[in-house]
Amino acid sequence: MKPRALLVLCVLVFGRPLFAAETAGPANTLTPGEAAAGWKLLFDGKTLDGLTPRGSAKWETGDGVLSSVGGSGSGMLCTDELYRDFELKAEFWVNERANSGIYFRCVLTGNVTGTNSYEANIYDKQPGGAFPTGSLVNVTRPVDQPSTIDRWNTYYIRAEGDHFILQLNGVQTVDSRDNQHMEAGPIGLQQSAGPGVVKFRSIKVRRLGPKS
Repeated sequence: MKPRALLVLCVLVFGRPLFAAETAGPANTLTPGEAAAGWKLLFDGKTLDGLTPRGSAKWETGDGVLSSVGGSGSGMLCTDELYRDFELKAEFWVNERANSGIYFRCVLTGNVTGTNSYEANIYDKQPGGAFPTGSLVNVTRPVDQPSTIDRWNTYYIRAEGDHFILQLNGVQTVDSRDNQHMEAGPIGLQQSAGPGVVKFRSIKVRRLGPKS
């Protein structure tokens, strides 16, 4: 089947094209298709421009990667811009001790938590395993326990009103509705206290709608 015919079939059957329809380019760059569709980079591969730390966690950049500093404490790296309805794509790497996540619709001031904001969890070794990697914390979890340690992974997050979709390495882990947090807020990258390390690259976002 020709690629165009396959794309049309996907739209007819699923109501939208496949998310990974275009081959990804080099890290921390937008493909021509992404740029035309309104995607933007949250991390330029070199600096923390547009990102503000909260808490004691330290962050560093090098070789096109944004890394937490293990043992530096807990905290967030939050976007200066606010987002409500959006799509986000990011690559991440964690070691075995890491406890991280991508938070969104975060509170504007104070501590960001899983009870006052949404969290797409990154925590393979979570004690008890209530909301492991691939979960939308306090909302829903994947059926299968994923494994993301010591390798690069991809996260896709779509937040639109009360509807949330998460994909981990191309596999959908969440398709749920929830209305606990409906206001726009920063997007935050988490580093928890302890020796764990998380790394991010190719963090891309696209707003859905003019007021998102």
